[in-house]
Amino acid sequence: KTAPRHWYQHLKKFLIHQLHLKECVLDACLFYLVKGGRVVLLVGIYVDDLLVAGLSHETKSFRESMKREFLMDDLGRPKLFLGLDLKFSSQGLILSCESYINKLKGRFRFEDSKGDRTKFTTPMAEGTSLCASMQATHPGEIKFPYRELVACFIWVAISCRPDVAFSVKELSRFLDKPGLPMVKAAKRVLRYLISHPTIGLLFHNRYVGPIAGIFCSVEDDPLHCFVDADWAGQKDDRKSTGALVLMFNGTALMWYSRTLRTVALSSQDAEYMALSDGSREVMFLRQLLHALGIELHSPTKIYGDNAGSIALANNPCNHQKSKHLEVRLHYVRQRVENKDVAVVKVGTLDQLADVLTKALGAAQFQRLVLIIMGWSDDIRVH
Repeated sequence: KTAPRHWYQHLKKFLIHQLHLKECVLDACLFYLVKGGRVVLLVGIYVDDLLVAGLSHETKSFRESMKREFLMDDLGRPKLFLGLDLKFSSQGLILSCESYINKLKGRFRFEDSKGDRTKFTTPMAEGTSLCASMQATHPGEIKFPYRELVACFIWVAISCRPDVAFSVKELSRFLDKPGLPMVKAAKRVLRYLISHPTIGLLFHNRYVGPIAGIFCSVEDDPLHCFVDADWAGQKDDRKSTGALVLMFNGTALMWYSRTLRTVALSSQDAEYMALSDGSREVMFLRQLLHALGIELHSPTKIYGDNAGSIALANNPCNHQKSKHLEVRLHYVRQRVENKDVAVVKVGTLDQLADVLTKALGAAQFQRLVLIIMGWSDDIRVH
């Protein structure tokens, strides 16, 4: 049972003491090499698989050192890692789940479904709302591997497909007794993925100037955060859905769609909760970038589309409207005061996180998804 632990300790000791890499304090499976004040090599570890990125001569030297110490295979430039497809193009690196989605077709007997890109333009029909009254009367009433399919969707949603994050979050609420509407919605998500298997995150190789060693950015501050909330959208308990999209160099690096654990009394409260949760994710990423030698000299902008919540985060003067909120929700205020983040207004049409809070129409859904995944820059923010 302790074999994985011993293996990690042995590998860690070799990387630090022999190859002089440093362990990232925020992620025990990330190691990096600093030379001349710059990060020149990154090593990510997953059990006994290593993913290496860095300057060419540094990666070559690292691979040779590892071969001398361990019995290992050098697979070269990665094409498939943890079920994710990696494709290198003239634009940059494309991360997708094409191979995994093709496996789902056979696993759930959808081999004959070729998909229809014109019919399944969104993973969930506009305005779809699932609730407890749609569930089956007892577990197992519907003979369909619903729980298994949703579990597969979760991996797709968290790895490289933010476009299905909201749909998967909704389906995950009804794992015990899914009814026909839930099964129908799950099949639609699968048909959507089959219709659009190659869509992936595009991490650009364009840049204005280097910001730290092997990293490059389009602008001085490559980090932008969008947060949104759908107030009382769940009909059963009237809880709200909070969403976040964290963009780095024009592509989503982190995202989520989840139910806010506290019932919000107003749309302002729901958006303020989302801002607080979003500020924590921003601070983690800022600290991670700092550990890797990337210094952000200006506050990271968090974009929201609710004027009341933005005013509440920037100016704690209206005690009457905020005295009922939990203390932890005021974390965003402290970060604003410390100039770590800046909460600013964005138009609803340009709110990227909106696609993770509700089932949108095809036109707006496709526009936001292309921006989030790095294929478009059709957005107006300041």
